[in-house]
Amino acid sequence: RYMYETDGTASGTQVATGFGFTQVNNLYENTAVLSSTLYLNFQDGANTTDFAVFSYDGTTLTDLNVEARGGVATDGTDLFAGIRDGITSNYPLATSTDGGTNWLSVCSTDSTTTHTWSGIASDIAAVDEKCIFASAQDAANSDLELWVYDTVNSSCNYFDVNSDTAVDSLPRIFTKFGSDYYF
Repeated sequence: RYMYETDGTASGTQVATGFGFTQVNNLYENTAVLSSTLYLNFQDGANTTDFAVFSYDGTTLTDLNVEARGGVATDGTDLFAGIRDGITSNYPLATSTDGGTNWLSVCSTDSTTTHTWSGIASDIAAVDEKCIFASAQDAANSDLELWVYDTVNSSCNYFDVNSDTAVDSLPRIFTKFGSDYYF
């Protein structure tokens, strides 16, 4: 999973460089731009715990010193990523209001308190006032399903898309059309 850059031409498409490494490899899902800074989530070491969020201002790559998985998303104001909870190897959704310096977990259980966290917030997409993500496992069912965090109401909801705990839905690639989200 290398990070590439392109100017829209075949000759201008190449592995991204200039990050202080020969290349960014093991890129982990989505990247985001906030306030003219690129935020990315990649593995910079040999261990599975070496996944982190980095910021890149066009000149300097900075390790934000937080263990993260699931990529990085922004709603235009805040950053979102799956940040390790420090207790287990879970990576619930967290937000940063200060450019990645401090992170606050915002979704470790759903609003009904029926479903608790047991996985990685993945394929994170921030659309309007919602942060939508998947691959978060419900501890009760070990099922990969859809989670939606409402940034306005600070509520988190879990949706078993296919109602079959034996079959994972793995919703991803979220797009808003009209007032509905498609995946």
